Amino acid sequence: MAQNENKGEPLMKLSNDIKNLVNNGVYSIYSVAGIAGAEYLLVTENRKTFLLTGDGTFVGEGPSFESAKLGHPVTFPGIPKNNSFRANAI
Repeated sequence: MAQNENKGEPLMKLSNDIKNLVNNGVYSIYSVAGIAGAEYLLVTENRKTFLLTGDGTFVGEGPSFESAKLGHPVTFPGIPKNNSFRANAI
């Protein structure tokens, strides 16, 4: 994940509801490159995308999932996962 000096945990402003959806494979979050003001891309179950800052603040709608330059996927180790399997957006 991107390092945020003195800003706390990355994506700390995201709600636990969104973090649960990510950990359970309903939504996905990826680091993203080449988009000013955004460090992450949130992808919903219907492939709608949203840009997020390093702390999880919503920036705006993102580029199409297929055209985004995605980095590594993000999960939240402190949030419990469902035991069922569901594939992420890819």
